[in-house]
Amino acid sequence: MTEDDRLLDQSLADELAEQWQKVQARFVDDPKEAVRTADELVGRAMSGITERLGRTKSELETQWSRDGQADTEQLRRTLQQYRTVLGGLLNR
Repeated sequence: MTEDDRLLDQSLADELAEQWQKVQARFVDDPKEAVRTADELVGRAMSGITERLGRTKSELETQWSRDGQADTEQLRRTLQQYRTVLGGLLNR
């Protein structure tokens, strides 16, 4: 999977994974706090995914909607990119 195919920016994914390790370790001493923090991490991941997908969609739309100037080859490549994005969202 390339960086472009990921639903999260790599830096955010790395940060969340590191924090997740700490959450799991904290569970023994403070289960409720660990679960609260886990909820925050999932919220941050969801926000990151939403932002990334929004940027991707805008970039794709720009590729084909430029004043009707996209040629068939550009449209074909753009459709393939849409397929990749949708396939990732559908787990296919």
